[in-house]
Amino acid sequence: MRNATRLSLSLARVRRSAFVTAGAAAVVAVASAGVAATLLQRAGDAASAFGPVVEVPVVVRAVPAGAVVGDGDVRDEPRPASHVPGAFVTRAGAVAGRVALVPLVPGEVVVDARLGDTLVPAGWRALAIAPPGVGTHPDVSAGDAVDVIDVGAEGGATVANGVVVAVRDDGTVTVAVPGDDAARVAYAATAGTAVVAITAPRRGR
Repeated sequence: MRNATRLSLSLARVRRSAFVTAGAAAVVAVASAGVAATLLQRAGDAASAFGPVVEVPVVVRAVPAGAVVGDGDVRDEPRPASHVPGAFVTRAGAVAGRVALVPLVPGEVVVDARLGDTLVPAGWRALAIAPPGVGTHPDVSAGDAVDVIDVGAEGGATVANGVVVAVRDDGTVTVAVPGDDAARVAYAATAGTAVVAITAPRRGR
């Protein structure tokens, strides 16, 4: 009789425990559903506030003015439409190969007005610089960003920052520089004291 009574009590405890566990699970499930619904609602509110999301080309590696933009310099990223300039370039693939007219900094959305289709941006000048009297220019190629240095000045002086447009077989390098620096570069080039120093190789080189 006592054994039967103990068995009945044990079964009752098991049933109560199972009931409590099931109840707790139900509460957790309801709470989780509530949290999920809240998060979805907030996401929906955010989408309503900022507008639809669009894919835009974003700078991921700094590009100096005058340099050719490479495949690794930009990538497509999602952005709220309300935070995107209206004249952005459609895709990152349409940016590579173009020239940065101004410095491009990581995080910015690339707009067409900041890019050019030539290695000689508007307002710049291209000048030929023959190899200096002693030595040669470094191994440069079109698209490399360079400094033009006048080694004839006391201690040497950087007279312009530019981009290589072309390299001839005789070692002459044609460099595009801002218009305000063109006279200084021409003076050093005529004197045979102008040399170029690479500051940023062409992207993808």
